[in-house]
Amino acid sequence: MYDHPPLVVLEGVIDLATKPSLDGALSELERLNAPDVLVDIRDVTLLTAAGLGFLAVASARCADRGGGLYVGVQPGCAHRALVLTGLDAAMTIQVGSPSLPARGTRGHRREIVEAGGEDGPASQDYAG
Repeated sequence: MYDHPPLVVLEGVIDLATKPSLDGALSELERLNAPDVLVDIRDVTLLTAAGLGFLAVASARCADRGGGLYVGVQPGCAHRALVLTGLDAAMTIQVGSPSLPARGTRGHRREIVEAGGEDGPASQDYAG
């Protein structure tokens, strides 16, 4: 399992013009085979069907690997698009930075302290 799940950051207008980049991101996520993926759409100003499709496919692939898609949003049009399409039921939507929930593993828990930054998500291990 990964110490740090992959983080995909989307910004600005996400439409048909960005589809090749989205397809590339999906290919990279498939190559990594990580069960959990973080997606930050806090700076998305317009989320069209291309972006919604990317999130739907990424969510399904995470679910197939026993994980989940964690999407960080700001209140606004991108968040509304996820709710109106029902995609919010297929992924975990979080206002602010996307992060994984704390998970217990045989008395040991990993807590995500910060999602993002140059070195990826920071985490802290401690016995619980």
